[in-house]
Amino acid sequence: MYLHTRPEQLLDEDKQKVLVESIYIHQPTVLDLKRIVCYIAHGITASRGNHNILNARVVLLARISEMGRLALCAKDFEALREIIFVDSNALRHLFLSVVSVEVLKGEITMNLFLLSLDSCTLAIQHLLEACFNHSLHSDRKALSHLSDHWFDLLKSGTYDSVQDSVSSNSIVETKV
Repeated sequence: MYLHTRPEQLLDEDKQKVLVESIYIHQPTVLDLKRIVCYIAHGITASRGNHNILNARVVLLARISEMGRLALCAKDFEALREIIFVDSNALRHLFLSVVSVEVLKGEITMNLFLLSLDSCTLAIQHLLEACFNHSLHSDRKALSHLSDHWFDLLKSGTYDSVQDSVSSNSIVETKV
């Protein structure tokens, strides 16, 4: 169904729920989940210029993960998390980049950048909360490479202009 969904339809929460339910109507295999994540990751790459659609796709992944936590066995849910956070280059790039910034004729529009950072951060936070329990040591360890990357960037001052918009609640000590 996802392949036949127009990007604008992904903005509708009810349509997202239908898409997620259609995945779990039958017991999906890990290969089924990998295909689905690959399609969505491709869509994320394609929608870098449209932040609303990009965020909707990340939220769709979060919904798939939320349902996966309930519907899949622990081993398959772990495989789903690995597909999202390790196997997908497109998603890894999203998680390690500041945000998909719209570049217009060589100029970065800072207001758009900050707005996108906030909405993209919320979508990624939703995905992280769907996939991981921050109180579990094993989950913190699984995400340590992401948090170390961001902590190092913040410490270096590379992103001083957007540091104020980064929630201190989002930084969790992950040294293991």
